[in-house]
Amino acid sequence: MIKYEIKTGSSFLNKKAREQRDGIYKPTLKGMHCRKCSSDTIIEFVESGGNYVKAKINPCCSGFDTRIREKLCPNKNG
Repeated sequence: MIKYEIKTGSSFLNKKAREQRDGIYKPTLKGMHCRKCSSDTIIEFVESGGNYVKAKINPCCSGFDTRIREKLCPNKNG
């Protein structure tokens, strides 16, 4: 299961993180689960340089990490 955590410390950045989570991550990753592990994958939204928010993916295993990244960036080579 994929769980989301917002840890920015700022209400402005928390709002940006919720927008990213609800607009990009949840719709794109909906229904995904790891076939091998029973532990959760945590996607943390953290502050990145002032007015930016980045998602830090803490996968349950490397295989699921690869699947998530391929789903989020399907056109990325390598």
